[in-house]
Amino acid sequence: MRYHGGTRGSVTLRYRRTETTLEELVRAVERVNPVYRVTVGDPTRVPAPTDDLDFRLISSGGAYEIPSHLARGKVTIVQFGDDGADWKLEALAQKEGWAIRKIIVSGEAQVQLERDFGAKRLPYYRVYDREGIFRGEGRTVEEVNRLCPR
Repeated sequence: MRYHGGTRGSVTLRYRRTETTLEELVRAVERVNPVYRVTVGDPTRVPAPTDDLDFRLISSGGAYEIPSHLARGKVTIVQFGDDGADWKLEALAQKEGWAIRKIIVSGEAQVQLERDFGAKRLPYYRVYDREGIFRGEGRTVEEVNRLCPR
């Protein structure tokens, strides 16, 4: 069995049938994150997904150089937050074909974020259109969805 979680890669699981059925295992893996797609079969014959999520983890390095990280020709959501996954945003971005650029913020980076963008709490999102023009900011996935051009 193999599951895919966007561009975060694929994992091959091997298990011995004892008390867990294959169907139970598939349901358990898919419950972890709704973006995961489980395909059962020989790992060498399972097709790679064609709708991967354009997701990149970028480092601030003391300054936020956002323009150099925007995806050309795609709506790009820059997500500032902790190192946890945001499966709602990832599922929406995968469905809509948006790109996500995540910056993990902690310590001094929080001070820099507030100084540069006025963001006092996390998560904090900035939305850029297909031409790289800033379209707005938000704190929830719902706000991001409203800001993103279709």
